[in-house]
Amino acid sequence: MPTILTSANGLKIQLIHETKFKTVRIVVRFRELINQEHLAERALLSNLFEVSSSKYATSSDFETALAMNYGTRMSSSVSNKGVQHFLTLAMNVVEPRFVGEDTLKTAVDFLQTVIFEPKVSGNQFDTSIFEIEKNNLLHYFESLLDDNSYLAAKGLSELYFDKKEFSLSNMGSAEQLKQIDAKHLFEYYKEMMTSNVMDIFVLGNITEAEVAELFSSWQFKGKSELTEIFYQQPVKLFESRSIEKEAFQSQLSLAWNLPIQFGDKDYMALQLFNALYGSQPNSKLFSIVRERESLAYEISSYFDSFIGQFRVSAGIDPADYVRVKELTLQLFEAMKNGDFSDEDMAQCKALLRNAFLASQDSVANLVEEAFIDQILPERKLTSKEWLSQLEEVTKGEVQDVAERLTLQAEFQVKGVVPNDY
Repeated sequence: MPTILTSANGLKIQLIHETKFKTVRIVVRFRELINQEHLAERALLSNLFEVSSSKYATSSDFETALAMNYGTRMSSSVSNKGVQHFLTLAMNVVEPRFVGEDTLKTAVDFLQTVIFEPKVSGNQFDTSIFEIEKNNLLHYFESLLDDNSYLAAKGLSELYFDKKEFSLSNMGSAEQLKQIDAKHLFEYYKEMMTSNVMDIFVLGNITEAEVAELFSSWQFKGKSELTEIFYQQPVKLFESRSIEKEAFQSQLSLAWNLPIQFGDKDYMALQLFNALYGSQPNSKLFSIVRERESLAYEISSYFDSFIGQFRVSAGIDPADYVRVKELTLQLFEAMKNGDFSDEDMAQCKALLRNAFLASQDSVANLVEEAFIDQILPERKLTSKEWLSQLEEVTKGEVQDVAERLTLQAEFQVKGVVPNDY
C-alpha cells in the first residue's frame, strides 16, 4: 500500500515501500489535460530534459554524471492516459546499502537540476542543444511516414474520434514542431511549471523520513490535483477510409466503441474477451487468421478503457483484404455466440494470471498501479481481488462484452507494389 507524503513545501510524494528490488525507482510526472497545442512542445521538452541541464551543459557531461553514480539511468517520455497528457522522467538508482554511498541523494539532486535548472541563455533554451533535439525529433516524425502500422493507427484515430485532441499522436506533429523556437519552448516550460500537476513516486527499500529529506529542497507551484481521466465517445455511424502507399503489405485497422471503463464490474470480462479474441497466442484472430489461414503477417486486438475504444490491427497482403476483414468480423460474431470452449477460457485465464503476477515484479508497472490507485481509489483492487475476479468470469459475461461493442471505423493503408519493382 503506497504511503502519500505531503512535504512542508507542498510536494505530494507517493512512497511504495518494496524490499524485493536492489534499486530504487524515482518517477516525476507532469500532468495536464490534453491540449493539442502543447503536444509537440512537451515532446521536445522531454527530449531536452534527457540530454542537458545548466550544471551538465553537454551530452557528455550529462551521461558522465549518470554513469559515475553507479550507472544510474534516466529516461524522459510523453504519453496519454484518457484525457490526461503525461511528461514523465524516470530513474533507476542502485540502493546506497549495496555500494556504501548516498546514490539516492546524488540522483535526486541530479533530477532537480534537470527539471528546475535547464540550460538557458537569456530568455530561451540554449540554441545549440535545442536545434539538435528539434532536428532529431523532426527526423523521427519523418521516419514514421514509412511505418504502415503508425499510419493506419493515425488514420483510424482521425476517423474515429470526434475530438481532435485524441486523433493526434501524443507527440504532436512535425507541422507543430516546425513552429517552435527556443524562446517559445522556454515560455511553455515556465507555463508548465505553474499550470501542471507534478507527481513524485519513489519505489524501493526506503523510509518516509529518508524520502522527505531527499526532496526537502524542491519547490513546485503548479496545480495540486487533476482527477478527470475518462473519455467516452457516443456511438455514431460506421465510417471507412483508405489510402494508397507504395509497399508490399497493407495494414488494416478496425475500431469499436467500448462502453466499459477501467474498474467497471465487467472490466475483467473485457480482459478475458480480448484475450480470447485477439491478444493471446491461442486467440481466434492469431490461431485462425494468422496460423491456420495464413492471411496475416501479424494480427491482434487491443483495448483502451480510458478512451472507450477496442481495436484490431492486421498486417496483410493487399489481395487478402476482403477475406481478412470478413473473417475478422465472423470471428467477432462467433465470440457473441459463445463459440469458445471452457478449455479456451481456462487457458486465457492462466495466461492473464501469469501476466499479472509477472507485472508485480516490474518496478515500472508497480508505479503505474500506484498512479491509477491515486486517481481512482474507489476502483482499486488488491492482487487477491484481481485474481479472484478473473477466475469468476463466466462465458455469458464474455459474450455480453462482445454484444456491447459497436463497430465504428475502418482504416486501411493499401499497399501498392512500386512500378520499378
